[in-house]
Amino acid sequence: MKKILILLLMFMLMFSLFASAQEKIVLNIAAFKSPGSEATEALIPEYLAEHPEIEDIVVNSYSYADLRSKLMVDFVGKGGSFDIVTGDCIWLSEFVVGKHLRSLEPYFEDEALWQEVQLTAEEYDLDDFIPPVLNYLGRYPSLTPGSVGTTHQKQFTLYGIPWLTNTEAFIYRRDLYEKYVEPLGIPKPGITAETAWTFDEFFKAAEALTGTEDSKWGVSMQAKRGNSLVWEVSNLMGVFGATYFDENWVPTIDTQEWRDLMEMYVSLAGERKVAPPESLSWEHAEESGALASGYVAMDLTWNNELNGWIMNPSHSQFADEFEVAWMVLKEKGIPEVPPSIQGGYFLSVPVNISDERAREAFKFIAWLTSKEICKEYVLMGPTPARESTMNDPEILEKWPWIEVYRNVIYTPYARTICPEWSQIEYNVSISLSKILTGEMSIDEALIDLQDRLHYLMERAGYYQ
Repeated sequence: MKKILILLLMFMLMFSLFASAQEKIVLNIAAFKSPGSEATEALIPEYLAEHPEIEDIVVNSYSYADLRSKLMVDFVGKGGSFDIVTGDCIWLSEFVVGKHLRSLEPYFEDEALWQEVQLTAEEYDLDDFIPPVLNYLGRYPSLTPGSVGTTHQKQFTLYGIPWLTNTEAFIYRRDLYEKYVEPLGIPKPGITAETAWTFDEFFKAAEALTGTEDSKWGVSMQAKRGNSLVWEVSNLMGVFGATYFDENWVPTIDTQEWRDLMEMYVSLAGERKVAPPESLSWEHAEESGALASGYVAMDLTWNNELNGWIMNPSHSQFADEFEVAWMVLKEKGIPEVPPSIQGGYFLSVPVNISDERAREAFKFIAWLTSKEICKEYVLMGPTPARESTMNDPEILEKWPWIEVYRNVIYTPYARTICPEWSQIEYNVSISLSKILTGEMSIDEALIDLQDRLHYLMERAGYYQ
C-alpha cells in the first residue's frame, strides 16, 4: 500500500510538472483607447501565429482617466494585473521614481531573447527612433524642466518604448478654406515657420468660417479642466515664449508672455466668439467628433495622435478634406523650431510581474515596435515614432499629413519633466479654468499660480 501511495504521489508530481510546462501564458495590456490600441489589437494574431508559446494577448482599453486610475491601483496594490502598460508621457517620471517600471536595458543585452523575436538588437535599431520622442517617451531623467533635446540622450536609462507619438499642429478643412478663406486673399497655411499663418490671418479665417452653412464654428477648443486644458495651452507656450519653470525650477508664470497667451486663448470663445462655448467642457473625443461632423472647421492645436480616426472615412465624413499645417505663430518664422510640445504614450513592463512574464512582455513590445511591424501599425492609422517609418513611400502615400508631421515631431519642447507633474498640472488646470469661466482675472490667476507652484516645488525640496 505504501509503495502504491508513493507511486501515486510521484505520478501526480510528474503530471503537475508536465502540465505546468505545457501551460501557455496570457499577456494583458493596459492600453489608452485610441488608434494605437485598435492597431495593436489587430496585429496580435500575427504575433500569436509566430509564437505558439503565448496563448493570447488581451488588450484592455481604457479612457485616459480610467487608464491612470487602473495603473495606480495596480502599482500601489502590487496586483500584477498587467504585463504591459501604456502610459502617457507625463507619467513616466512619476512611475519610474515610484519604482513601478522595469529598466529595459537588460533586455537589449539578452541575445537569446532577440533570437526568439527573430531579430537582433542592432536590427531593431533604437537609433531609428526620433531622438526627442525616445527621450521623452522612454528615458528618465531628462535634460531640463521643459526640454528633451534633439539628439539621443543615451546617458539616461530606458524605461519605455514609444507606442503612440504626438506633437500638435494646426488642422483645417481644405474645402472650407477654398470656399470661405481663400477669397479673402489669405494664403493657404504652410508646413514651415516661414509659411505658417499668423494670428492675424488665423482670426480672419476663424471669423469667416463661423456661422456658415458648412460649419457653425470656425475653431475648436478642448478646454475641460484637467489634462485636456493644460495640454492645449502647453502647446501654445512655445509660440508665445512662455514656460512653466526656469532651469532652476523657479516658476515663470507671472510674465507678459503668459498674459499674451491667455488673452488670445480666452478670446476664442469669449469676445471673438469663433469657438463654441460648450468646448470649455470638451476633451479629445468631443473635439474629434466636432471636427469629423463639420460642427467646427479648424483646430488651433490638433492632437495628431487621433489622425487615425479623423482622417479615416469610417469615422469622419470629411476624412479626405483635412490638412495639417505648422502651428499658428505671432509672426512668420518665429520661432524657427517647431513650437508645439512632445506628447504621446509609451510601452513599459511593470515591476510587479514575474521575470518570465516580463521577458515575454518585452518580446511582444520589441516585435510590435520593430521596423517591419511599425510600418503595418502606422498604415492602420497610429502616429509614427521611427524615422524609417516616417520616410516610407507607402506610408506617405496613404497618410500625406506625415509630411508635415516630419517637420514638427523633432520639437525639443516638453511639459515639465518631474515626478511632481500631476500636482503641477492640477494647480495649472484650476487656475486656467478660473480664467476661462471669469472666476479670476488673468492677472489674479497668474500671480496666484506663480505663488502656489513656488510653494509646491519648495516643499518638494527643489530649492535646498
